[in-house]
Amino acid sequence: MTTWAKTIADKGETAGIWAKVAAYIAEQAAAWPVLVVTLLIVAAIAALAAIIAVVVAAINAMVDAYNADAIAAENAETAAKNLAQAYEDAKTKYEDMISAMDKYESARNALKELTKGTDEYLQALQEANNAALELMQNYPEYFGEGDYTWQDGELIVSKGAMANAKKQENAEVQNAFAASSMANAGAKQARAIADQTELRRQIRDDNGIGDGDLIW
Repeated sequence: MTTWAKTIADKGETAGIWAKVAAYIAEQAAAWPVLVVTLLIVAAIAALAAIIAVVVAAINAMVDAYNADAIAAENAETAAKNLAQAYEDAKTKYEDMISAMDKYESARNALKELTKGTDEYLQALQEANNAALELMQNYPEYFGEGDYTWQDGELIVSKGAMANAKKQENAEVQNAFAASSMANAGAKQARAIADQTELRRQIRDDNGIGDGDLIW
């Protein structure tokens, strides 16, 4: 009797398991349409995003083409502004270097007027050496190891090295000025073209004529 009851219970448990399996399979089968629809929606969204990106790129290209003259003028003006600043920087560097050289030369000349060994001389000697060090440290591209000597405790900067530094820095200033002038002229020309283009469009819009009808 006990064995018979156990057999029935086992069969009942097995039937319950199979019922759960069948329910799970049915649930998964029911979910497949939802998954397919979801994937289709995702694919459609991705395709739409790609189409939007293409349209936006095309619109931007058309806007840039329409505003080509204005954009060119803005770019030219930016370049002119940068080159004008580069010229100012080069000029400032040259003027500062000349000032440092004058300071060094003045300190040396003051030293020559004093008697060696006196307190005044030693103080002037220190000032002259400081001026020489300042000149060489601020412009190391022009003053190397062979461009100075020590004589009786005085640091003497080569006159040839200073002349070469002046020559090169002056050339930098002249080149920067030329580049700035050319860029400024180009920016004015580009702005004139942009203004003319805008004027043509205003005349076209005000009079209902096409660009091809304007001969200037």
